[in-house]
Amino acid sequence: MQAQAHVEGGVCPHWTADNYTDSLLGRLVYKDECCRCFGSPKDEAGLDVCLRCFVGSCNDPNEPAERNHSAIHSKNSEHPLVLKIQKVAKAQEGGAVDVTKLAIGKPGGIDPEVDKYDTHARVFCFSCNAFLDHTNPKIQPLVDSILLAQSAYDQSAVQEWEMELKPCEHTLTLDQSTAKKIANKALAHCQECELKANLWLCLTCGHLGCGRKNFDGSGGNNHGVDHYKDHGHGVNVKIGTITPEGKASIHCYKCDEEVIDNDLAAHLKVLGIDVQSQIKTEKTIAEQELEANLNLTLSKVIEDGVTLTPVFGAHNTGMENLGNTCYMNSVV
Repeated sequence: MQAQAHVEGGVCPHWTADNYTDSLLGRLVYKDECCRCFGSPKDEAGLDVCLRCFVGSCNDPNEPAERNHSAIHSKNSEHPLVLKIQKVAKAQEGGAVDVTKLAIGKPGGIDPEVDKYDTHARVFCFSCNAFLDHTNPKIQPLVDSILLAQSAYDQSAVQEWEMELKPCEHTLTLDQSTAKKIANKALAHCQECELKANLWLCLTCGHLGCGRKNFDGSGGNNHGVDHYKDHGHGVNVKIGTITPEGKASIHCYKCDEEVIDNDLAAHLKVLGIDVQSQIKTEKTIAEQELEANLNLTLSKVIEDGVTLTPVFGAHNTGMENLGNTCYMNSVV
């Protein structure tokens, strides 16, 4: 394989509108796994995301040419530019943490909220066989957009969860007769305390309260729930999840479940909030639940006080789970 270099000045002749897509609007970004095999950004060689069609492909120089799926995609589609994404495991403070119980977020269990990887990204041109300067003002916005974008896999999975959500009678008959416009500075923190995250806005009157207090003492101070108990205003929206498309996490305390408000943009406008100016900064409830389920991968099983070590080879190895192959895995 020819040695790779860096393009002087950061941008090569192939950085043209024909070779990259500058907007991710309405596009799916396949950055979790190679579209032809199980290669991922966590592999040593990382994963290449085509900057034209956002297809993810593996690119391992140690593999034969017919297994270099990124180079094959670039050649067949004539898309020379890719973003090489590599995730490197962070060094765990105090050594590796042993999983000793089937639990999430508890001592001895799995903490799915911890980000265990550092993400590295570089732009590469197959035609020039060289790296481009991803900090160049012409390149960096697209790189940042891809890294921040929700992957196609997560997006489709979350959509499956969101399809189960429905409007409730309280969103359909929401009474905003007592609502008042609220200033942006009033959305900075809970009206009852100084918490600035996980804030819930009452769509009936505009009260902003922090989230529920969890049994372990984490979470908010329960001021959103207290407002409902005192005033009976059930429909609330999580501020940090509002998108310009008018979607967000909405909870109805009266129904005690997540719901959908098809007129969210109009209801927020009554409170003086324009959804077009909103930027999603927090995960929705559906995303949090999905992430927790996806991260529930127990690497060790404890039985009778003995740590069972995974083994591989004949008669020991099952298949990679594709989402609907668990029954076949159990047979294998």
